[in-house]
Amino acid sequence: MLTKRFLYIVFLTVLLLFSAVFLFKNIHFVKEKELLSVYFLDVGQGDAILIESPNGNQVLVDAGLDGKVVEEVGKKLSWFDKNIDAILMTHPDADHIGGFPAVLSSYSTDYLFESEKHEDTDIVFEIEKRSSQQNAKLINVKRGDKIFLDIDRDIYLDILFPDDDFVTNEKNETSIVAKLIYGKTSFLLTGDSPKNVEQYLISIFGNYLESDVLKVGHHGSNTSTSDLFLGFVKAKYGIISAGKNNSFGHPHQEVLDSLKKFNVEIFETKNLATIVARSNGREVWFEN
Repeated sequence: MLTKRFLYIVFLTVLLLFSAVFLFKNIHFVKEKELLSVYFLDVGQGDAILIESPNGNQVLVDAGLDGKVVEEVGKKLSWFDKNIDAILMTHPDADHIGGFPAVLSSYSTDYLFESEKHEDTDIVFEIEKRSSQQNAKLINVKRGDKIFLDIDRDIYLDILFPDDDFVTNEKNETSIVAKLIYGKTSFLLTGDSPKNVEQYLISIFGNYLESDVLKVGHHGSNTSTSDLFLGFVKAKYGIISAGKNNSFGHPHQEVLDSLKKFNVEIFETKNLATIVARSNGREVWFEN
């Protein structure tokens, strides 16, 4: 027969173990709350980047070509979370915004950000209509604007482009370029910006372009990512969002060669699927 003393010892042991597990989970939770997460989503030949700040605020930058983005977003957000705080369209190419109608059928949003110089297309009209039906606020952004994700931790997207002084009618040249900043770490998101826009950014911002992570322009096309630009960005990591066996041959070999020449560690969605980056404000690391 078990003695009361033995039962008491067993009870105390279980209680201590439970307390230790609870304490560990709480410590882990507190640690996780300090992390900025940036998901470069696997949407095939296209761009889609989900950003989640430590306070839970989210921004979806582009959405790929079709509804595949909804599946990828669903893997990263809680099943109960049906709101993405803001969506941002870098420019109106279908492989960047074609998935937004599907996103807005599955999730609500509070803000829609788009380039001040965007071109009106049928897809753009559809996205604007659906977001308006959700009472989302439409905001056109340009150089000098900031989108704050977490005011307490000073996490924000600094909009570097488009610029009123840069005149163009070419879609890729209207791409929003934004620098995501958290503490001492940063991510440079370039849309499909070509080399002449990179040159313009260098003339305006110079060394401010320096970032830990570069979302390589135009899916690794040789129309973007000049050596001069890489020299100013000084990225440790380069993300290329492109589909397997895509008809454009992205990424182009000369871009890969340039990235290697500048000692940029390359991550490609076509090889790794969704790429997960974390930042604690002091350093960036990847969890693939």
